[in-house]
Amino acid sequence: MKKELLMTSALVAAGTLAIADDAWAQKAANPVSLQVGGYMEQTIGFAFDRRSQLEQTGIAGNTPGSAGAPNGTFDQQTESEVHFIGNGRLDNGLVIRAVIEFEVTGSPGNMIDEQFLILRNGYGQVILGNEDPAASLMTTGYISNLVTGVGQSIVFDLTDFIAAPAGWSAGSPVLGPQRDVRLEKWDGDASKIIYVTPRFFGLQFGGSYAPEGTQDLQNGAGAISGNSPPTKEIYSDQWSAGINYEVKFDQVAIGLAAGYVTAKSAGVGVAANGFRLDKDPEMWAWGGRIIWGGLTALAGYNKMTHLVAGTGIGAPGGAGTAAKHGDAWNVGVRYRWGPNAVSFGYTHGEETGLYANPGNDELDSAVASYARTLAPGISWRANVLYADFDNEANLPGAITQQDYDELALTTSFRLDW
Repeated sequence: MKKELLMTSALVAAGTLAIADDAWAQKAANPVSLQVGGYMEQTIGFAFDRRSQLEQTGIAGNTPGSAGAPNGTFDQQTESEVHFIGNGRLDNGLVIRAVIEFEVTGSPGNMIDEQFLILRNGYGQVILGNEDPAASLMTTGYISNLVTGVGQSIVFDLTDFIAAPAGWSAGSPVLGPQRDVRLEKWDGDASKIIYVTPRFFGLQFGGSYAPEGTQDLQNGAGAISGNSPPTKEIYSDQWSAGINYEVKFDQVAIGLAAGYVTAKSAGVGVAANGFRLDKDPEMWAWGGRIIWGGLTALAGYNKMTHLVAGTGIGAPGGAGTAAKHGDAWNVGVRYRWGPNAVSFGYTHGEETGLYANPGNDELDSAVASYARTLAPGISWRANVLYADFDNEANLPGAITQQDYDELALTTSFRLDW
């Protein structure tokens, strides 16, 4: 799901979680009401110098005009969701909200992306269901250039038009540290319990626990993982915690955030999906943002350690084994005036990749966007996307994987309701 800080996730991530005050306790209970939200975006674009499959695997050289190597590729992409939001309130002031996000496109094999229940009063809020870890919710709005972008994002949209080379470290940039700084790399919206405090003197805390490491999924053919007792094959017992702080000086608002996530691995061995499970994974992230009138700027950093992957055998460091040890940092800036907005985001990430190879897999990516609001809920967007893939050096005699950079131009219409 290319979530763009929608619904409750947005409120928590932005640090503006609405906590009921004493006035709520004076109001009578409300019957449950249903709202419908969502969005649709249709995009067309052109990718320059997209590599052929042969070139991506290193079998053929990167020669302009070689067989199967077009100078550019035109494509049309679509992304849409429908959200159902149920709202209710008890006569003691407890607010109850249910959110279901229905995937129309964007997540193959998964019709329902996130679904969760919120219980909220003056003591904070509890979230139950398939939602991001508390550490991610508490920090994303302060550290990720996802929130400063006004068009397509580095996090979700880059690889729609710019594909990573084949042979790029397994799982990257989707699971690897390079892609972005958010604290949800291996979570998969697993069912969890989240608690977020009210804001005290600018400070807000949050924590979460997930018994298992996979989401309860379902597609049109039936259950994929479904509701079942916690499984321990890959990851389980995930704990996360986050904190953010907000302060305002005249027209300038400053926000800082930090978070931590860890999970229990299944132990030594290789799981069915090829992931080695030698050590428990951990992630840290921190950063901050500043808002001054129509200008918003932020920077964030993420570090991942102890996640060992690969299909090789033997102890870490043996032939074929790989690691997700790595880090990423990003910066983002956005400026709005009237119905217009421009933004720029940049991310640099590195990952260990194969132990036996020297160097790291590196990814540099950037997106520049312009957006104009045409009417309430209707916008037009134009984007320039760029990515530079730099593979670590391969073992002597191995097929050389391609290092290359690509550029894409896209434009889209988006409706939010």
